[in-house]
Amino acid sequence: MKRSCVLITVVLVAFLSPNVYADTACGRVALFDGKSLEGWSVLNCEARVVDGAILLAEGNGLVQTEKKYGDFVLEYEWKALAEDNWDSGVYFRYVEVPKERPWPERYQVNLRKGMEGNCDGLDGAKSEGMTKPGEWNAFKLTVKGDTAALEINGEPAWTGKGLEGPESGFIALQAETPNGGQFLFRNIYLTELDAAMDTDAIALFNGNDLSGWHIYLEDASAVPGEVWQVKEGAIWCKGEPTGFIRTKQSFDNFKLTLEWQWPETPGNSGVLVRMTEEEKVWPLCMEAQLKHENAGDAVGMGCDFNENQSPPEKFYRWAPKHNDSNEKEPGNWNTYEIVCKGDVMELTVNGLLQNTATGICVEKGFIGLQSEGAPIMFRNIEVTPIDSTVE
Repeated sequence: MKRSCVLITVVLVAFLSPNVYADTACGRVALFDGKSLEGWSVLNCEARVVDGAILLAEGNGLVQTEKKYGDFVLEYEWKALAEDNWDSGVYFRYVEVPKERPWPERYQVNLRKGMEGNCDGLDGAKSEGMTKPGEWNAFKLTVKGDTAALEINGEPAWTGKGLEGPESGFIALQAETPNGGQFLFRNIYLTELDAAMDTDAIALFNGNDLSGWHIYLEDASAVPGEVWQVKEGAIWCKGEPTGFIRTKQSFDNFKLTLEWQWPETPGNSGVLVRMTEEEKVWPLCMEAQLKHENAGDAVGMGCDFNENQSPPEKFYRWAPKHNDSNEKEPGNWNTYEIVCKGDVMELTVNGLLQNTATGICVEKGFIGLQSEGAPIMFRNIEVTPIDSTVE
């Protein structure tokens, strides 16, 4: 999906240390629509929407964006419901949560009583006495390169340098209700800055027709247009007969993002990457599994990889997802992010890294979607080349 951009100037004046950022940025967008948790994944906690705000109700976990962000301006309002010893936070620029922990290791804008706004691990990222207990507070966090800056209730709080680690990652609200009480968040907006935008992103699907795609069906008598159609801005697949639709362009190193939904009884499908030109079921390729409750499994169609758990006599290679299924209920849109770089493939489902396959044997090929037994829909299909991938 192409983005329309406007020119904005973001000015930060840090206490005792002026710091000005001026960038071309995508428009300010709402990360929270005030009505639902669309665009967010709830991980190991209970959260719901109450009176136009996200309530972190129970548990130790996260309400995490489904997309990753790099350089951005994040605005949000928060309110602690506990009368004392409240504790929560907002995480940014992380890519996974260690299995032994409920939260990422860093970075976090703290919301713990007495430490509101502080960011551990970042030099100079501290403030004191700028929040209002028991009331709504407004934070504005700007992240650019190795620097972050925070405004609290309209006043500059700090500017800190020394951000390390990934250049982009998820944003998440921290639930820590057993010890820190319930929290409310509202008016969550984000403006992406140029340095972090996917400026080379290519829309593989234009929302209107199947231009740029090639259809193969195992049953040669089947009518392609009855199996693969465009409805309401999405690619709709009937699921029968077996086959695939693939791009006419080939790619080697890339980040692929798309959304999928089971409109009826969920079944089986998959996203095929680095496909060869073979017209058969299935060509040599890697697959990001979409079988219901198995999204995140890594599959090699005739392609071996290091994490394979299938016996050697099998045509396919397979490695299960790392975590329990985090797919949404049928009828809701899910997000897949598939990164292929060198001989490594990473699979992220609804914002959660589910698999990493290493030593994959295919280096370049087409991107495809499977027809494999059940109706399925796809939309917002984008590929971002990494290191000159498009022929």
